[in-house]
Amino acid sequence: MGNQYCAISTKLQGMYAGYLTDEDYMQLLEKKSVGEICVFLKSTVYAPFLEDVNEYDIHRSSLEQHLDRKYEDEYSRLYTFANLEQKKLLQFFFMEEETVFLKKILRDYYNHESLLKSRNNPENGILRHSKIDFSAIRQDGDLSSLVNACRETPYYKSLQYAASGNVDYAGICMLLDQVFFKMLWRYQKKYLPEEEKGLFAEYIGSLIDSLNLSWIYRCKKYFSLQHELIYTYLIPVFYRLRKEDIARMVEAKSLEECIQEMKKTRYCALFADAQFFIEHNFKRQRYALAKKMFRLHPRTMTEIYAMLELKQIELQNLDTIIEGVRYHISPEIIREQICIG
Repeated sequence: MGNQYCAISTKLQGMYAGYLTDEDYMQLLEKKSVGEICVFLKSTVYAPFLEDVNEYDIHRSSLEQHLDRKYEDEYSRLYTFANLEQKKLLQFFFMEEETVFLKKILRDYYNHESLLKSRNNPENGILRHSKIDFSAIRQDGDLSSLVNACRETPYYKSLQYAASGNVDYAGICMLLDQVFFKMLWRYQKKYLPEEEKGLFAEYIGSLIDSLNLSWIYRCKKYFSLQHELIYTYLIPVFYRLRKEDIARMVEAKSLEECIQEMKKTRYCALFADAQFFIEHNFKRQRYALAKKMFRLHPRTMTEIYAMLELKQIELQNLDTIIEGVRYHISPEIIREQICIG
């Protein structure tokens, strides 16, 4: 099984060797300004993407855009290097970038800001090959311009539903993730070699189960949605959770009863702390799972997926640190919000 992966696996291991270490993060947390962060990152693998940056005059959003180019570079190199079957999996990371982009501009829209801000400009990034018609998105237009821009994409129907006025920002984010994970699940069932399906299903199925739990929790805690509406937001994939398990949580008479049902599952770690934040626990779980899969399953499609997940998490960590330093948040608090170790 591993022969077809030997070359790309070697490349993955080389890339991973350049990822930030715990010691790097500790040093970043001690920085006092965005400029100081930039100076430090110029001594890491991010250096080629910061060569022309003046650290004494760098804005937070500009630095984040430069760092994103590292992900684009790694993705592009892997895509060029990959065989046809591996390219099919890599396309899902391209799709995930599209959903992240759509969430950003939808957040601006629901905050009554411009649909397409300069910080969301996709022209210089990985999305320049997207089927989203960015020219059709009017700066100060209504949501219909975004819907029309996505006519040739898998997100079109979900965005149409949002534009009808039935969905808030949190709801549309859930629907976009639903589109992504449904397609990813179908991919593993249809295209993966038989000997790899179980492993990849374990990885993605665990993420889907946990995501469904977090959505049920949020729907009950923050939105008090009717049972029927909660079901429409869930990913229709059942890995370790049965339909009847989901039904007991969705139809629980109170949030407390719902949480008790969730604690009976193998995903009880999402609710381990007395004062828990399920979104953060989910992010930590996702990080731990990606790290485990990358380490234990070399020369598989799972290794490819896990490595790119780890790069995305690293960039999210950097965004969190940059944002925290920008607003003078203490290193201890920032440390609790990032995934390392």
